[in-house]
Amino acid sequence: SIAKQHNFPPVLMAQVLLKTAGYGKKELWKMIKEPETIKNPRLKREIKEVLANDHSYSPEALEIQRKRGELGEKQLADWLRKYGIEFERENDIRGRYGKTPDFLLKKPIKMNGYSIKWIESKANFGDKVEMRKNMSRQLKPYVELFGPGVVVYWFGHIEPAPKEENIAVVDASFLERYRPIISDEE
Repeated sequence: SIAKQHNFPPVLMAQVLLKTAGYGKKELWKMIKEPETIKNPRLKREIKEVLANDHSYSPEALEIQRKRGELGEKQLADWLRKYGIEFERENDIRGRYGKTPDFLLKKPIKMNGYSIKWIESKANFGDKVEMRKNMSRQLKPYVELFGPGVVVYWFGHIEPAPKEENIAVVDASFLERYRPIISDEE
C-alpha cells in the first residue's frame, strides 16, 4: 500500500524501507528471491505481498523480461542470417572491449543509406528516461568504440526519438521494413 500510495515499484519500496531498518543488500535480495526463508512471519507475509504486486522488479517479472530479451535477440540473429550478414554476439566479444553490444557486425550494413556497425536489442518500451539512460551509459560508448549503430526497442519508443549522432532508434517493425545491404566500407 505504501508503494501504491507513492506510485513506486513495490520491490524497490520494500528495499528502501528495509535498508533504512538496517538490512544489507545481500540480505534483501535473499528475502526477495527466497521469501520462504524469512523467519519473521509478518515480514514474510509482506514480502510475499510485495512480490505478488510487482510486475517489474519481482524475480518472476525479471525472468519474463530476460526471456523477452532472448526472443528479441533470436529474431535479430535470424534476420541477419537471412540476409547473410556476419556478426559476433555479445558473449563472443566480451573481454575484448569495455562495452559490448548485442551484435557487432563483421562488415557494416547500409539501411536507408545509414551505415550500421552494431545493433543493440531492448526488450522494452523506450520512454524518455529509459532512452536517455541507454544513450549515455551504453550506446554512446558503442559509437566511440565501433562507429554508428542501431538500437531496437521491441515494444516501441517515444516519438520523436531523441536524436543522437550515429545512433538510429527503431522498433520491431524495422525487421519487415528494411533489407540490409553489406557495405563496402570497413
